[in-house]
Amino acid sequence: MELILEKVKGHSGDAMNEMADELAKSTGNSNHYFNNRFNYSNRTVRFFPIFKQIPIEYNLRKFIKTLMNTRVAAEWSILKTNEYETPINWNITWNLIYRYKGFNCISVKKYWHLIFITKLFAKLLPIGTILLQKKPNIYKDFVCPRCNANKEESRYHFIECDANKKLWPIIKNKMQDDLVPIIQKLNDSPENSSKIISEKLNQILGSQHDNNKFTDFCLLALEAKINTNFSKISKQTFGLSESKNILLLASLLDSCIIHFKELIWLPRCNATVAWEKARNIRRKDKLNRSENMDRYYKSSHQNSKHLRQDKQYLKENNLIDSHTGRKVKNQAPIGA
Repeated sequence: MELILEKVKGHSGDAMNEMADELAKSTGNSNHYFNNRFNYSNRTVRFFPIFKQIPIEYNLRKFIKTLMNTRVAAEWSILKTNEYETPINWNITWNLIYRYKGFNCISVKKYWHLIFITKLFAKLLPIGTILLQKKPNIYKDFVCPRCNANKEESRYHFIECDANKKLWPIIKNKMQDDLVPIIQKLNDSPENSSKIISEKLNQILGSQHDNNKFTDFCLLALEAKINTNFSKISKQTFGLSESKNILLLASLLDSCIIHFKELIWLPRCNATVAWEKARNIRRKDKLNRSENMDRYYKSSHQNSKHLRQDKQYLKENNLIDSHTGRKVKNQAPIGA
């Protein structure tokens, strides 16, 4: 077979050439445009990475990072401790944690706040029920140290505790004050005045601190989570995109946690310390000391004791300078 290639001048009236030109233009303007630039190549070979038969069209390092983050998020979400009747919008929780991790953690204050959020999220905050599970012998009689109701301290008790009834309205007002400028920045509509935004926040949180809307929100907020229904209502109420709505609710969640920690948790910790002092509970009583740790403490104590004895022997025999603490040269070694 003999193949002859003949160049045809563009836009010269050739029917097949004009048809190919039209097809090329229609494909270039299509929404199904595929970026087939070969960014991965060397002098020998050019290749294009794919994942499950789907071409990877953007930076490979970024793709792998996104893939691994998605896997970690999925593993967290399917834990038994995260089983809820209503689905959780996990993107809000991840956004909140991301604000304080890595290069965003630029101060000791942010570092400890990240630890507090993580303990809330993993249900490891040392409330009464957790303390009873870890140290039943020490905390068998532990009840809420701030009220006289003689009730077990659980997450729900923080809502209904008599000592906190005057604090939750303050927390709700501070949350609204924190959110107003954030909403105005996310949605710069002239209709979003401070008064209108406060009314919309009351629609999704409830007008009073003791209604079901605010109570349900706070119960999940004490686990650093927000349910999907609340997220949908917020998105419709403020007319935000999905990404902006996530930023808004992460800020709302963060504000609730910050003020809860300041107004309720820290006074509760002080009351718990006073309760422990009244019963002579020391720090070492609360530590989990295994048999290996006991051996470690014993060996460390013995080593320290031997070092003190050696140092005392050197001083008594003038083998160490009392001013510099260094060994004197040209002296007979110990035991000579």
